[in-house]
Amino acid sequence: MVSWKRFAVVADANNAVGITRYLANDFTPVLVIVSEPLFRQEDKDRIVAQIEDLEYAKPPKVIFASDQYEINQALREEEEEITLLIGSSNEREVALEK
Repeated sequence: MVSWKRFAVVADANNAVGITRYLANDFTPVLVIVSEPLFRQEDKDRIVAQIEDLEYAKPPKVIFASDQYEINQALREEEEEITLLIGSSNEREVALEK
């Protein structure tokens, strides 16, 4: 389902996958930022596969960033409109800008 409501998620790997899978039923995912440090490429590949294996037309962009500056920059640079941002209070300022 493609919806005009577009969302982004900033969370640790488990929550990012779970929230994205849940919200994808009613909203269109735009961006998922996994904010916990992951070092093994196979872990990153598994997370991306879980996020992209959803039933929507266009999978979201997936970014791995644990630094708050990088997270804020990724959110600011996202070209698609974000109508819902799921994250922590650290993303509040960027959410108000978007």
